[in-house]
Amino acid sequence: MTYIGVALGRREDARLLSGAGSYVADLELPGMRELVFVRSVSPCGSSTLDTARARAAPGVLDVVSGRDVARHLPPLTGMQVTDPEGWSQRVSHHVELPAQPLLALGSVHYVGEPIAAIVAQTRYAALDAAEQVGQSVAEMPPILDPVAAAESSHARVHGHLSSNVMADMTVSKGDVGSALVNAPRQLTRTISHHRYAASPNECRAVAAQFDRRDGVLTVWSTTQVVHWVQAQLSRALKLPESCVRVIAPDVGGGLGLRDMRIQKSCWWRGWLCVLTNRYVG
Repeated sequence: MTYIGVALGRREDARLLSGAGSYVADLELPGMRELVFVRSVSPCGSSTLDTARARAAPGVLDVVSGRDVARHLPPLTGMQVTDPEGWSQRVSHHVELPAQPLLALGSVHYVGEPIAAIVAQTRYAALDAAEQVGQSVAEMPPILDPVAAAESSHARVHGHLSSNVMADMTVSKGDVGSALVNAPRQLTRTISHHRYAASPNECRAVAAQFDRRDGVLTVWSTTQVVHWVQAQLSRALKLPESCVRVIAPDVGGGLGLRDMRIQKSCWWRGWLCVLTNRYVG
């Protein structure tokens, strides 16, 4: 049988179309509390927060800043995989990725970066309180042109790094120089494309429950990398991997969005469940 050009039958359609799907948002756990992120409205600059009104809002249990989190959880490491030995020996490379704090620490780097988190009795209370958080950003000019940003004279997005170039890799095989010199034709092109974003049907969502009886943390996440989430939660929360269970229920589309970028939420839910225990009955 060939799969090229053949319409394949989908096994899950009947269940999903009849409303029998199971998504993270469908979960109702005992003692569940809701968490909503406050996000930066500015692309670049140093920031300060005013959380007094949010803390006093009805139903709010806590308002957490980047500094609050940094006292308990490490940042998300920039390089999250180890270079395979064969690859690192064959490919000349320089990779420089900044560690990512779970919430912005004193400065923001893009519109939408999480800068605070609201924990509340209900989602509506958390959303209302999030609007009460005051943001003050001493804005700097954002870097919009990737070609210009790569120049050594350009201001750095992350001041502690040597440049704005995330990775520089060189791969060669054979005598490339001679091949180019002797080529009958040479073609040079600069190719540009528009910005894009993955837009799955289902939003990012995470739920977590910590069982004090056996010390097991169970996490439901809209992810496609359950083992990676398990390993990262184990490392951050100092729990054995055998005590971290990660479940991926129905996911309303992936499109490359369900990998490491979503996992900040997983750390947050795990932190609230394991470290504080204040918000989970």
